Amino acid sequence: MTEYDLNKALNNIDERLIEEAEEVLGNRPSEKKQGIRHVAVKGNVRRRTLRVVLTAACVVVLLVGTVAASGLVQKVIENVRKQNGMVTLVGSQDEEGVIEEAVVPIDQTVEIDDLTFTVENIIGDAEVVFAEISTNYQIDEPEGYVLKPVLGFNISGKALFPEEETDYGVMNGLAQFCRDGKLWYMLTISYNNVDISHADMMVEIKGKWNDTQVDRVIEWKNDYEPKKETIAVNQQLGDYLITNVVLSTTRMELQYEIESVRTSGQDAVVRHKLLLDSIKLDDGTVLQYNEINGFMVQALGYASEDDTKTFGGRYFNLIGGFSTGGVVKVVPFERIKSIVVEGVEITIR
Repeated sequence: MTEYDLNKALNNIDERLIEEAEEVLGNRPSEKKQGIRHVAVKGNVRRRTLRVVLTAACVVVLLVGTVAASGLVQKVIENVRKQNGMVTLVGSQDEEGVIEEAVVPIDQTVEIDDLTFTVENIIGDAEVVFAEISTNYQIDEPEGYVLKPVLGFNISGKALFPEEETDYGVMNGLAQFCRDGKLWYMLTISYNNVDISHADMMVEIKGKWNDTQVDRVIEWKNDYEPKKETIAVNQQLGDYLITNVVLSTTRMELQYEIESVRTSGQDAVVRHKLLLDSIKLDDGTVLQYNEINGFMVQALGYASEDDTKTFGGRYFNLIGGFSTGGVVKVVPFERIKSIVVEGVEITIR
């Protein structure tokens, strides 16, 4: 899928959000060349109180075109190649066992002739699941993420809500990696303000195998207790009013309000996205943020709009997005004391 294809598929998304995504995607080759895909799956989106509901797609947050030049990215990939296990895909230090505690074994398999797909484990959070999917397909690649097409299957996931609750939009992201000479996938299934910690889940695998079109489904039920904390801040930063900081195991969300501007074409007003500089922990440690760290697939954010205001949120990866002295750290959200957004420090505890 190219950036053009993404824009076309997401034709009901506000142009400002698409441009934000393209800021991340703009300096790398198309996903078709990389072998990494991102997918947006749209549900029947709520339109009762908001005139427009907008959902940003999950994107592959790796600047592949600069991998060779980026020591930080290369360090992450080399770390993965040296070790196995779901946690090491993050490429960061997790001294407090935050991620190990969040990993839930699933072990559900589907067969396509001689090919098998198994949802091995998930990292469970309140609104997002990272699913680790193994196959028995052998590949001749170094350990770590694989940046070229392999099987070409379309793999997506979602929560199975009761019929009266099906109008939630889901965001999917997919990346390939090699482990022990076999092809694996990392899939994200993400919702906005929807708790999926005890939801029935489904991964669908579509494609062609041995000249036959196939469609297989793997199902399981989530059963874990997520950690989540919402802190009111009401901090004005230029045009943005940051209303809340929402913290969970895998990410920090900045919720905001901003005055709506209904223009189009050459007169469109494109606002900058909120930039997170760093966070400070309870022991005084300062961690800088870098969007390309951590899992290669993650949601960037979302927005909804009425006649006067845009309400949205931006996600920041706590699994591997923060570093100090070049060392990437998993961040226990309970220890975050303050955040620095565009040079302004906001104390949250």
